[in-house]
Amino acid sequence: MEQAKPPVSGPGIPGPEAEADSTELNIEGDDDLLREFLDESYDHLQKIELEILALENQAGNPDSIHSIFRAFHTLKGGSAWLHLAPLNRLAHELESLLDLARQQKLTVDSRIINLILDGCDTIRQFLERIESQLSGNEPPAPIRAPFQALIDRIRAVKQAPAPESPGPKTGPGNGKATGAPGGLRRSTDRLAQEPPPAAPTPRAAHGDNRAAAGLIKIDG
Repeated sequence: MEQAKPPVSGPGIPGPEAEADSTELNIEGDDDLLREFLDESYDHLQKIELEILALENQAGNPDSIHSIFRAFHTLKGGSAWLHLAPLNRLAHELESLLDLARQQKLTVDSRIINLILDGCDTIRQFLERIESQLSGNEPPAPIRAPFQALIDRIRAVKQAPAPESPGPKTGPGNGKATGAPGGLRRSTDRLAQEPPPAAPTPRAAHGDNRAAAGLIKIDG
């Protein structure tokens, strides 16, 4: 994403400890920058989910962990540039979680996998709401960003001591080991049943379908 453009007008981003914030975006003059950010963010989310599958095949794969870390780091940087404070806070927490895993201070088990997947789901829903308003499919209105509960879960895991590594897990009813660290519960069910889509989410129509009004308000 081109960094030479000035940031979208809006108040400064509060620190990661802020419990709530509100940001207004002028989408009339900066919709192209927002669209570019949305497209890149969807690509990063899809890459994260594919790397989760790689971690299921090889638990603790350092390349996959680093790739997920970089994706959240990029999301954090882009959201800071666009003053998307709620997304910036969540991406910061997920990035720091993966950094602990990169330093081998945290074991990537089912708790970590589920937090990453929940983070991807929450971020995608947030981006889809922005995209829908940006493309005129719904009128501009405050977008609530309920990220704090997930942020609290991430912080609790980072502060808690890592659990002892469990023995081989047995799949329900078949007597076979799952092969997944700590018995991962969702990523295979959600991703491996069908080939990855060409795009992670349906894109709202670009071009003539623009928002008639000029402001999106995002509440954290």
